[in-house]
Amino acid sequence: MQQAKWFGGLCGAKYGAEIVPAWVEYLKMTATATIYASSGFAMAADGRQSWGYSPTFRSREGESETVQKIFEITRKDAALAYCIRGETVNEGMSWDIAAELQNSVASLSPRRFADSARFIGALCLDLEGRIEHARQRGQLDGYPTTELCFVGYFRSAPCWIDVQFLSYRNQSGSLHRVMPRDCHPGRNYMSGSPVLNQMILDDDPRTAHLLGLKNSDISLDAATDFARNYIETCCSPLIREVEPDGCKTVGGHIHVATVTPYESSWITRYIAGSGGKRSGNTGFHWVTQPTIPAQP
Repeated sequence: MQQAKWFGGLCGAKYGAEIVPAWVEYLKMTATATIYASSGFAMAADGRQSWGYSPTFRSREGESETVQKIFEITRKDAALAYCIRGETVNEGMSWDIAAELQNSVASLSPRRFADSARFIGALCLDLEGRIEHARQRGQLDGYPTTELCFVGYFRSAPCWIDVQFLSYRNQSGSLHRVMPRDCHPGRNYMSGSPVLNQMILDDDPRTAHLLGLKNSDISLDAATDFARNYIETCCSPLIREVEPDGCKTVGGHIHVATVTPYESSWITRYIAGSGGKRSGNTGFHWVTQPTIPAQP
């Protein structure tokens, strides 16, 4: 059976290969940066969608510099951001995991959950069902190898949950695994350039503008600047020179978001002048919007 082809993808011979320390755990083709500060989360991503096979008519249509990779989840009990890395769109461009995930979020909107783990678990089960349904309809030749990173606040508690969707069913019969992470100030996850990650680890003076990440007291403003700077550096002449093949799939429009604690009481929001809606200073907030927002 011919291997399924996807826009996007995971780089490296070993899926999920780990590098010490934990903040450079996975090497991906998409450049993303996620950082937790005591006052909130910052997340940035590049906007390039590429085709890693021989060029086709479809591949020219599907490649883009303005793909949205960061998305929002806003519920009465939660404000979350999530980013998508890996295989995202099928070869025929008739199936997009980002759109399916948004459908899954909408389908769960009436339901209440005790905590973020139960919500993300239900969300992934719903998405897995959509993937299997698309495969049975013949839209997909195989399962997408995709990673999701969810951060934010659920019932006022900070949360960070990573999810890996697999190209096969594991021993329990599932297509995915959910990995909750501890939230402590300074925790971060960088993906994009392994060379750049190593330069940061080695305190390379050429990455002096990125060394502040090692400060556990990092402010949200500093975390936001760092996240953007990391993506920009992945696309810089410096990295393109030392890693010409590794970062050729990184680039395009950089979009950045933050998530801060929100007021769950509508009375508090109304008194704050939001008219019963969340103000722009709480919950999910675009620092730099994607060129083509998922929800206008």
